[in-house]
Amino acid sequence: TSAASGVALAAGAGGGTASRLVVLQGFGCEVEDVDLEHNKNLDWEFHPTRAAFGAGTRRYMLAAAIMNPVVCVGFLVVLYMVAFAIFKMSDMSWARSMATARAPGLSYVPYLFLLQGTSLVSARMAFFPEDNNSTATTVVGWTLLLFTLATPALLYLLVLRHVPRLSRAIPDPRLFPEDEAVQMLSDEASEKVVPYTGWKKTAYRFCFGDTIWVGSGEVEEGYFTEQYGVVFEPFREGMTWFVLTELACILLLSLLSAWRPGIGMQCHGRNGLITLLFLAYLVLLCWLRPFSAAMDNLISIVLSALMVFAVLFMTLGIIAEVSKDHMLFVAAGWMLLVSAILLLLKALWDIGTYAIDIYLSRRYAVREMVRREKLRKEQELDVVVPEILMPLRPCESVRSGSSLSSVGNIKSPLLGPSNNSQVLNSSWLSASGHQRRMASRRSLLSWETNSDSFSRTPRGRVPVPSRPTMRKNSTLSAKSEMDSVDETQGLTLSWV
Repeated sequence: TSAASGVALAAGAGGGTASRLVVLQGFGCEVEDVDLEHNKNLDWEFHPTRAAFGAGTRRYMLAAAIMNPVVCVGFLVVLYMVAFAIFKMSDMSWARSMATARAPGLSYVPYLFLLQGTSLVSARMAFFPEDNNSTATTVVGWTLLLFTLATPALLYLLVLRHVPRLSRAIPDPRLFPEDEAVQMLSDEASEKVVPYTGWKKTAYRFCFGDTIWVGSGEVEEGYFTEQYGVVFEPFREGMTWFVLTELACILLLSLLSAWRPGIGMQCHGRNGLITLLFLAYLVLLCWLRPFSAAMDNLISIVLSALMVFAVLFMTLGIIAEVSKDHMLFVAAGWMLLVSAILLLLKALWDIGTYAIDIYLSRRYAVREMVRREKLRKEQELDVVVPEILMPLRPCESVRSGSSLSSVGNIKSPLLGPSNNSQVLNSSWLSASGHQRRMASRRSLLSWETNSDSFSRTPRGRVPVPSRPTMRKNSTLSAKSEMDSVDETQGLTLSWV
């Protein structure tokens, strides 16, 4: 499995599956292949730096527990350095430079690949302090174990919970050009965004799926998908939480593998729990089919099924106390070998499809069109808002009862006080587009009057009259009510 897991790491896919395969290689009453009980180095999938700290029997495990996070942090630092270089060498904004470097989301790849080994060795050091050379080793084990157990919650808080607000999946224009959600892209579609038909459409849909993730927040926040998409882009909309399921499976497998069971029922019980864990993961895959592309769903289900049957056959062989040459172990070995080959092919396939994605500008073209459309609408808002606000005549005070000047003071966080509509209009238009957008969104326009003909408006929207109200012997429209309000009643336009 070493070659398979290495290519999987390069492709950014299947890292978790590769580490599970390595755990199952030496499946028994002890996870022998991980070499947890021997004074020699761990497999490179669990400890790629191959370093050793100290001279005790746990020197390789201690080094793996410390160096694996260092590798992830180092990868993250490199991403930020690349983003900084792009920012300095081009006219891109910092947000766009981060998106181009795929920072910090791309650091999820080494994290996913090394999570199994880090959690496994830290659990063994934490659970069996009597085997450690010092108390410091036990402290490091518990610290790293608690951190790895907390990473799914951190991933949810920092990334996944923001996905519904800042990202959305729209139908792929190459597959559904007539869909309402992509009609706005039709006029601005580039030459490469050409709808597919026939077998090309079927193959494209099988490999890439039906949708493309794009940004749905502010233009300044519109690069969230590019920055963090490596975490959730393979999944369908509404299924991004499945990332946490895969991480939970990895961590539970580490905890069960770190357990040192006795011979007999303890060993069989531990192996039975591992079998149920793999079976539950397979059932979820078959039931939910969480990935956007049918290819990803198919490969994931086949790999999971092979591992379920492999661990089941090995568990039955251990219970029956048959030799390693028995057909149960031979069949399990062949299943693991096929899984490793399939994982290798899938990793190469992912590299190829990613290159095709870049060549077709599949995601980039659509995201840029969505971003331009969003920018166009915001520019229209910049023109409309001053035209609506300027004719209004706010007064200086709500309850002062004093007579009003021709135009009262308006105070805003952006424009400051203004004494006439001409100055206010000039100040508004002289502000940059970004300032006008931020002022219009972060401000709450509240109208206060002793007449009930006006209503408070939602945050960031232009004030509008309330619904027409029926009064005795009179019927007024909303517009006539606005025009008929006596200025001395105290009409105020205030910024909050």
